[in-house]
Amino acid sequence: MLVERDIKSECQALILEGRPDEFIKQKILEVKKSALAAETLIKNTKKEFRKDIRTEIKSMLEDGKDIQTIKKALDKYPNDLYNDGVNTFLKQNGLKLKAEVKKRVLKGENYNNIIKQYSNDLYSENDLKKWVYNAIEMEIDRIKSLKNRDKLMGFFGVIGGIILLSLSVMAMSSGGRFRVRTTIGSIFLMIGGFYKLTEGFKDNIPTLPNFDFSEDNSKCELFR
Repeated sequence: MLVERDIKSECQALILEGRPDEFIKQKILEVKKSALAAETLIKNTKKEFRKDIRTEIKSMLEDGKDIQTIKKALDKYPNDLYNDGVNTFLKQNGLKLKAEVKKRVLKGENYNNIIKQYSNDLYSENDLKKWVYNAIEMEIDRIKSLKNRDKLMGFFGVIGGIILLSLSVMAMSSGGRFRVRTTIGSIFLMIGGFYKLTEGFKDNIPTLPNFDFSEDNSKCELFR
């Protein structure tokens, strides 16, 4: 019969043994009569373990440990929990690498050099190709959005300039100062409009690389 003070340590031990959640839950219910409390304890304990796995992997990689050494050091964790921790680590660690890859791609660096430099035991060449491809795709979308805005602003600028110029012509009987100001304003509007239209139609959109995304069934070596 468990007591309150050791229920958490018992939960940890049962999880590390690889016991199913329902079995652990029944053990916890001997002390905590609330099924919700039991489920919450299991969930939080697993969450702590996953965090520990991520932290240990990061620390050992920074110390220069190889993949097999890391896996051996973490062999106390059951497969599903361990693989969950590895998966989360790869996603979080990948965010920083993706940002670095994107920065270098947008600088115009050679794609193949970037892929070769960053691909390793954790991230395959296919992973890097996808990151590079996505970075360029996002940049294309950004440029297209700016071009659409420039075209719209240019169109309204030219139309606005024509309208002002028409008003200037129609106001021939008005004072000269009004006509001069209106004419100058219309010229500036049309010049600005034509500039925006030129920018909008300029052919400076990057092209997507023709990568060979060969099917990669191999998983990261960190996984079991």
